[in-house]
Amino acid sequence: MLATDLGPDGDRALERALQIREAWNAQLVILHVREPEEDLAPDAPRRWLREEEPLQEIRRRLRLELGDQADHVEILLEEGDAAKRIDETAEAAACDLIVVGAARRTPYSLLELGETLDRVLRRTVTPVLVVRGRTRGAFRQAVFATDMSEASAASHAVAVSMFPEPVYAYLYAFDAPLAGLVEDRGEFTADAARAAEKELEAFAMALPVHRDAGTPALVTKYGAPARTLCEHVALVGADLVVMTASSRGLFAELLLGSVVKDALECLTSDVLLVPERQP
Repeated sequence: MLATDLGPDGDRALERALQIREAWNAQLVILHVREPEEDLAPDAPRRWLREEEPLQEIRRRLRLELGDQADHVEILLEEGDAAKRIDETAEAAACDLIVVGAARRTPYSLLELGETLDRVLRRTVTPVLVVRGRTRGAFRQAVFATDMSEASAASHAVAVSMFPEPVYAYLYAFDAPLAGLVEDRGEFTADAARAAEKELEAFAMALPVHRDAGTPALVTKYGAPARTLCEHVALVGADLVVMTASSRGLFAELLLGSVVKDALECLTSDVLLVPERQP
């Protein structure tokens, strides 16, 4: 399902949604939700007062732009709470993936995206793909950001089953909060790095690897998780990042909640957010 605001920056998300639809041989649902506070001003064009008119307009535009692809698309236009409608529609249609766009880099657009994602992730159990880049075929290189938790292992299984094509690298960004209190900080962080490498290797060995995913690279780096992730993704040119999103929302301080929020502000790749499954 593609959840879109129908804005001018939605083309990248649509491109990716169509590529995935074709790869999966699936039906694509395009959902636009107009929230009450988004109602037009009194002097705005009155064509938006009737729901069937914009729906017909959207469908006509899609058929003109997409040709035969539009035959595999269902378009839904609704009003109400966006997060609630997205979750309900994804569940009713048994969607495997929710796709949203985030091409713009303005502070306002990032804030708006964060608020919407936060509300969606508090509700949904469906993975969410945040699209940033242009679609150039299937994903080629993916970075799996992990904290080596059970939730992170579950996210890995979801990601590899959905997107087996890219070469995966597992990234564990670790911190050494006591480094400033010891006499030899360099040796202390080196010991922490060696321990992190062993932990990541053991974690990776326990993960089921998709037969087409290849042998993953294991990367441990010292530093703040979000900044370290963004720097590594830019360095290797990955086009997909996989992260676990806490069901408590992006602004939760537990698990990867706050890291996800910070990472979304600096990543330029697409991001697959897999909601944490609560027991």
